[in-house]
Amino acid sequence: MAKTLTYDEILDLGEAAHRRIDRKYGDDPSYIIRKRVVNTSTEVIRKVNNLAFSDLATDIYLICDEVGYKFFSSKYRNVIEFAKLHPEKLFDQLYKYLREIAREIKKENLLQEFFMFMSVLSEATRISIEH
Repeated sequence: MAKTLTYDEILDLGEAAHRRIDRKYGDDPSYIIRKRVVNTSTEVIRKVNNLAFSDLATDIYLICDEVGYKFFSSKYRNVIEFAKLHPEKLFDQLYKYLREIAREIKKENLLQEFFMFMSVLSEATRISIEH
């Protein structure tokens, strides 16, 4: 079962990830992107933190099923569920996930499909939150 973190614990995880990025990637060209991914990870963890995993998994499945774009939906769903189950590992995993998605988009020329997926997902999420 996923542990619910306090706000301070979430911030501590983010700060630890920032320190790790500073030490490990301070001179690397990916430094800025990695720092932004830490910020994104922290926000994702914060948003899924208080949700029960079963509710989160069901909601994400239904939203992604409605959205379509199976390749992108399954990747998105996996990351959200991972964030709930392993928040301390999300910082590194999200960076890897984003790199894999970017490679696949470029390799298979899927930019239009990705844009459509994100547009539909955004709208479906907004509607889901309103109801």
